[in-house]
Amino acid sequence: MGELDGLAARFEVSRPRLRAVAYRMLGAGLARQREVVEAFLAASRSGDFEALLAVLDPDVTLRADVAATPPGLPRQARGAAVVAGQGLAFSRRAQSARLALVNGAVGVILAPHGRLSVALSLTIVDGKITEMDVVADPERLAELDLAVLAD
Repeated sequence: MGELDGLAARFEVSRPRLRAVAYRMLGAGLARQREVVEAFLAASRSGDFEALLAVLDPDVTLRADVAATPPGLPRQARGAAVVAGQGLAFSRRAQSARLALVNGAVGVILAPHGRLSVALSLTIVDGKITEMDVVADPERLAELDLAVLAD
């Protein structure tokens, strides 16, 4: 059993709808989304502000639920520079992020030790991320249709 299969199997205990999806099964639109999300994760992981700006729409909107937002910080941000700054703050956590289908579109999940803690639902238009929804509330996470993307 590969690493991905093991991750999906661990999720299945608490997330029965989580499954593995092979990259080769993605259509052209999802494959392009994957390229954008991979570039976003690479830039986040390396702390490359300019590379983050390159994948974000100038008017990108980020929304986070209460569970994903540290006390005192706003739950919504707008604009590539602001969202890229938050992406840099995400860089340590991005090291363990995995690509996944989140409600049918390519997004990101964080699942340390096989426990789903955060999902990023992304809207991508013309090769740029236009919206980011950060979900960490367990009830909202349970409502998402998730599939880990295999290499």
